[in-house]
Amino acid sequence: MIKLSSYSGWKGYRYFLLVAGVWLVGCRAAAEDQDAPSPVEATYVGDEACTSCHAEIVETYRLTNKAKAITRFDPATAPERFDEAVVHNTAFRLSYEAFVRGDTLYQREFREDAEGQVIHERIHRAD
Repeated sequence: MIKLSSYSGWKGYRYFLLVAGVWLVGCRAAAEDQDAPSPVEATYVGDEACTSCHAEIVETYRLTNKAKAITRFDPATAPERFDEAVVHNTAFRLSYEAFVRGDTLYQREFREDAEGQVIHERIHRAD
């Protein structure tokens, strides 16, 4: 003969509902406490924004290669040349190309079907 636990039947069902209810309320309260702050839109401000308070650090930083890597795009001084070079990501079947329109750098993401027709295209500013 199988002996049932003291929480069998209706008593067990009520116990289960009580435990589940406490667990669900606790999870909801924990999730509400962990609300992430609203995202802030970041923009590039250039080295000059730091110079007034950190002049010595800025001058030292300007001597590094890193200082030359992150600047506002200027087509007249940019070392890159975008002669219709296309980069293909075969894993995602996407292609990318960079181009200049006016004085602004853009990136184009696109996908072609088997016949070479563009079936997806997204163009956005790259600066």
